[in-house]
Amino acid sequence: MDRQEAVDRRTQAGQGGPQPEDGKKIGGARRRQALIGVLALLVAVALVCLAAFLVKKPQEPGADVQTVKADVSRVTGDQEKYRKLKSVGRQPPSADGQGGITLVSKKAVDADIPTVDVYLDFMCPFCGEVSRAVDPTLTRMLNAGQIRVSLHILDFLDRLSTDEYSSRAASAVATLADKDPSHVMPVVESFFGRDFQPPEEHYTPVPAKMLADRMVKAGVDETLAAQAARGEYVEWAKAVNDYTITRKDIEDTKGEVSTPTFLVNGRFWDLSAVKGGDGAVTDSLLRSLGMAKDKVGDPSVLPSIGSKGKALPIS
Repeated sequence: MDRQEAVDRRTQAGQGGPQPEDGKKIGGARRRQALIGVLALLVAVALVCLAAFLVKKPQEPGADVQTVKADVSRVTGDQEKYRKLKSVGRQPPSADGQGGITLVSKKAVDADIPTVDVYLDFMCPFCGEVSRAVDPTLTRMLNAGQIRVSLHILDFLDRLSTDEYSSRAASAVATLADKDPSHVMPVVESFFGRDFQPPEEHYTPVPAKMLADRMVKAGVDETLAAQAARGEYVEWAKAVNDYTITRKDIEDTKGEVSTPTFLVNGRFWDLSAVKGGDGAVTDSLLRSLGMAKDKVGDPSVLPSIGSKGKALPIS
């Protein structure tokens, strides 16, 4: 067998190395594998970036929440303090005559839904506990058009701070009520966060920058947050407090005005009667509204007591 015959046999047996056509196929396969690898890497990077975005992005508030002025037809507090409140030069346009800030979904402005009035102080420890329990539920119901939420922010605990924190926090929320009402409830929840709410004892000052940064964390625009932290409504907030603590229509069962206080359709909701932890507080409030827990956030289902019904008994 001569040399050429041996070469021919090796080639036929596949032992003579790749032929030109085979080389093209192998090169193409390698390029496809490389391209698939690059695409897989790009997809992985994109997923990582998306996950980081979702983690850092604040929870979106209800985009259609607005403020409405409640009808103040009855003044039950000290008349002189009420006149002083009315005479304050700079007042938030969205607040009613007694200092309340009422929020409602635009689609539910004329709906037959209950109003939940909340009287709070941003330094009050019990307010913080109750807020952390019920505010997420209230916010979902507000955004779904199931309730109105009316905030009445007091500052009697300014005496325990060195920089009038309660008044400044109240002023900040009042500014947002005018400029960005959709972020009011997220900011209220954020101010009451365990990692932020100032303690009554061993108070550490909260500079305007820290207050603004907290609002930004809740989704507020940086420029607006800086404006809200300046305290433009501090004098108004103080006048609201001085008048509100004299009101007879919001006294608790002990005959005093304290925080937190809840009214449902203008009637006192006895929070002290609730037995149990955070879940029990929320469940009791929902029962008082005539609202099934599994329907919270469902805009097609409204609380049974409507806008004028009496809160159902706590059980």
